[in-house]
Amino acid sequence: MKSINQYRNIEKARTLHQLFPNEMKGFIAFAKAHAEETIEQKDKLAENWDSQPFQFNFWLQLAEEVAKKTKFYNRKLVTNSKLFSEQLFDGYLAIYTNNCFDLYAKHPDCPAKFKQAIVLFILP
Repeated sequence: MKSINQYRNIEKARTLHQLFPNEMKGFIAFAKAHAEETIEQKDKLAENWDSQPFQFNFWLQLAEEVAKKTKFYNRKLVTNSKLFSEQLFDGYLAIYTNNCFDLYAKHPDCPAKFKQAIVLFILP
């Protein structure tokens, strides 16, 4: 068995999905809404983006990709851990979706046990 530090983003996301299948609908809805909000408020966000580690256009592209994939795959992301992890946590897209996990863990709608799992599996 691998240690948690040896897991890739896709493996972490898939494991989290398998352990908490009932929490995925809430997380995916949150990630989709966050991506759509990023897109809708792009002008305001771009103005205040000064010291972020990425260029805003890159962040916006990631948000657009999450919005597109959550809209296209919709319910399949909720029920299929492989699809969920491979579509939302592959490559650079994991930067955005891991940030969504971080934000969701701080949200009042996030169940306590799921928050603990996010902290353990996703957050450094």
